[in-house]
Amino acid sequence: MIDKKELIKEFILKHPKESGNWIYQEAKKIGLGIRKTNFLAIVRDVRDLPEPSKAKKEKSIPIIYRKVKPKPSKVKVKVKIPFEQTKFGKITKDLQKAHKISEKHAIIHARKILKISKKDYYKMNQKDVQILLHRTP
Repeated sequence: MIDKKELIKEFILKHPKESGNWIYQEAKKIGLGIRKTNFLAIVRDVRDLPEPSKAKKEKSIPIIYRKVKPKPSKVKVKVKIPFEQTKFGKITKDLQKAHKISEKHAIIHARKILKISKKDYYKMNQKDVQILLHRTP
């Protein structure tokens, strides 16, 4: 008894100018239908065709079922700049020396003098860091 693969190979050789999909559809009508990927692998084997590229395989997947590839993100490098080098840090150090208070109290005092809320204070520190990064060579 002849194997199903042998019958498929004979069918492919009978239709040398037809496309793989057309041959697959006709083979299904006759009763030689197997899994499409396996069938097309046999077609490539018989006709000495190369495997499809990765891009071509991904292109054949419907858009709905495609997986979103993560984009490479830029790695943020956190640079720790000393507090004394920032503008606010200089103000607090001056207050600390003038009033002879701790650094924590000097920060609170400077925030009250400059009327800066806590949220704005944290944003301000981030901006100072960015400014100093651009100035340093």
